[in-house]
Amino acid sequence: MLFEVRHLRKARKNFNIRFDEAMRQNLLGVLAGDVSYEIAPGAGIVFECLKEELLETETSGDTTTEQWRMRIDRVCTANMTLWPRNGTSIST
Repeated sequence: MLFEVRHLRKARKNFNIRFDEAMRQNLLGVLAGDVSYEIAPGAGIVFECLKEELLETETSGDTTTEQWRMRIDRVCTANMTLWPRNGTSIST
């Protein structure tokens, strides 16, 4: 986080800032497009990934486990109380 020094408060010897205050005063949103947010209960983030390369295959008994290098193709939000049952659409 990056914030102006004027937001610091003197404790005994050193200066402090509360985490929530530092988040409110964060300059990285303005300078670098950095954002933060809180996900409400029942909300979700869905990552749609594309397989790029099979890295490893492990077989144990009748179970096969594959490890893939993947690329995030799309990120969506979803109402997790509805999705993915009954075909609820997700917003991007």
